[in-house]
Amino acid sequence: VLSTRFQRVISDPILRLTAMAKRISSEKDYSLRETATSHDELGTLIQGINDMLEQIQKRDRQLEHHQEVLEQEVDKRTSELALLHQQVQRILETAGDGIFGVDTTDTITFINPAAARMLNYSQESLVGQSFHASAHHSKLDGTPYAIVESPIYRSCTEGREFFVDDELLWRSDGTGFQVEYTSSPMRNPDGMLCGAVV
Repeated sequence: VLSTRFQRVISDPILRLTAMAKRISSEKDYSLRETATSHDELGTLIQGINDMLEQIQKRDRQLEHHQEVLEQEVDKRTSELALLHQQVQRILETAGDGIFGVDTTDTITFINPAAARMLNYSQESLVGQSFHASAHHSKLDGTPYAIVESPIYRSCTEGREFFVDDELLWRSDGTGFQVEYTSSPMRNPDGMLCGAVV
C-alpha cells in the first residue's frame, strides 16, 4: 500500500509532465503549465519547467513584436524604393536628351524614349542587345569601329568618364548622325564596375 501511494506521488507528476512535454512538442503551445501539488523536489522541478516555459513564451512574444516592427520597416522601405523608382522612370521618360545604360558586356540595360527615337528603334527591341553592334559599330568614314576603342566600352572597363563630340551613332535604317555625349562609369554597392550611363 505504501509503495503504491509512494509510486503515485512520484509517478503521477512525472507522467503529467511527460504528457505536457509531448503536447508542447506537437502543438508548439508554450502556454501550457503543470500545477505543482507539493513543495518537494518534484514541485521544484515542475515550477522550474513552468518558469522555463514562461521565459520561452516571453521571448516568443518579443520575437513576434520585433518581426512585426521589421516587417513594417521593410514595407516602408519598399514603398520608398518604389516611389523613387517611379520618379527615376518619369525623369528618364520625359528627358529630351537620349539616356541609356550598358553593362560591362556592352548589353543595353535601359534606354529612354528619346534615345530610342534617335536610333529609330523601339525601347523594347534595344534592351538586351549590344549597343556597339546596334548603333556604334562604324566610324565617320564607314570603317569598323573596334569596341575596345569605344569610350562607352572604356567607361565600363576602365572606370573613366569620357566626353565625346566627334562620333556617329547609327540608326536602324543604316543612316548615321553626329552625336555629343558623356559616358560615365557605373559601380555596384561594392564599388565594382558594372557598366556605364551615356
